[in-house]
Amino acid sequence: MLKTVEMLRNHLKTHAAQSDWGSYTQADYFRKELQRQIDQINEHARKCQTKLANNSRRGQTDQVRNLQAQLRSCAIERRKCLGMIAALTRRFPDRETVPSS
Repeated sequence: MLKTVEMLRNHLKTHAAQSDWGSYTQADYFRKELQRQIDQINEHARKCQTKLANNSRRGQTDQVRNLQAQLRSCAIERRKCLGMIAALTRRFPDRETVPSS
């Protein structure tokens, strides 16, 4: 009976470790995906800033307002993505930044 209980404990520890590995793998995937989205947002913001400068020089106030709204939206989306990355990292630290035991 004691041997069976010990085998069960070892099995549960192994299963928990495998489950954790899957969670960390998923977290890494989502961190990369969120970073990809941030890169896209940054690229869109750069394009908007260039257009904003051009439209400002030309006095095109309607386009300027539209681009300012787009830039605010980019900032909000970027902040949301960064918040999600931070939450993932708190729950599942990036294995590259965690010191080895």
